[in-house]
Amino acid sequence: MGAIDVFAEYIYRIFIRLLLFVESFRWAKVEGFVLDCSVKDSPIGCDLVTIRYRVGSEPDPWIAAEEIPFLSPRDANWYARKCVVNRRLRIRVHPTYATETHFFEFDQK
Repeated sequence: MGAIDVFAEYIYRIFIRLLLFVESFRWAKVEGFVLDCSVKDSPIGCDLVTIRYRVGSEPDPWIAAEEIPFLSPRDANWYARKCVVNRRLRIRVHPTYATETHFFEFDQK
């Protein structure tokens, strides 16, 4: 039963991220910086890497976070180790609500 739970949650979270990706495709992309990355080991469901990042100019920055699902703890740990503090990111910002942001690895290339 545990493997089914992990896979079901993973598919659900990937589907939600896909919808967010499509919705935000034409949003402006701004520079952000990684604050930290951590792995949430889930006893039920898939593992999540939480990336916290800072967006905005220095006098008025804001902090946001993105959760990225992984099927295996090994892959989640590898991704979190790859995430370097103060690394520059391209963050999608909602045109009307500037505090609504999304991070996608696709935009980093």
